[in-house]
Amino acid sequence: MEAVIGKYLVRAKYAVIRWIDDDSAPRSLPDLRRELQQIAQDTDVRHLPDYTPPSPGALIDAVKGFQGVKDSLLPGDKARLLSDDGSIPFDLTVTLNIDDIEALAVARSIEVPPAEMILPVKKPDYLGSSQWELRHGKRNIYARIEDLGWLGRFQNRQEDVRPGDALRCEVQIEYNYGFDNELISERFTVLKVMEVLVNRVEPLQLPFEDSDDNPS
Repeated sequence: MEAVIGKYLVRAKYAVIRWIDDDSAPRSLPDLRRELQQIAQDTDVRHLPDYTPPSPGALIDAVKGFQGVKDSLLPGDKARLLSDDGSIPFDLTVTLNIDDIEALAVARSIEVPPAEMILPVKKPDYLGSSQWELRHGKRNIYARIEDLGWLGRFQNRQEDVRPGDALRCEVQIEYNYGFDNELISERFTVLKVMEVLVNRVEPLQLPFEDSDDNPS
């Protein structure tokens, strides 16, 4: 059984990589789902009479994972996926934008009216080419900042933002739903930064050893 599952996973990964790297024609997520469904039937991975295609959300996550590997490499690097059945190279000249990947699976989008939020900063985008890693409650979220005036001041070091500080800002949220009516993703866009809230809470430091004032 494990050998069958392994064979299916290898063939499925090869199919996803080929789908990502083939930019000769518009990509179709339904076509990829059907191909993976056919691979499952060919390998009979779960010994079922019929197989449903993978969910769009699961496929989007898989594509993001492979694209993330490519994004982490430097110019001149090479990468291959190795298995007992052979290997397949990654075409590092082909790049998929995350927004474009998600758009392939979206059937309907709903925008929530902009609202004021306070979002603690985990990782700023110092280059201005990607998204900020922020936090809302216990959730980590990623957001683009479209307040170009504030971004310019931040990049010119006129605005000081450090991890742990928070942005009081106006945020637009977009919910994206797939063709199965399930939520695929949430997209956060910071329209205006109104204030940087400095984190003034000192982290609690516990002593590792007893001091003379606190004998054991």
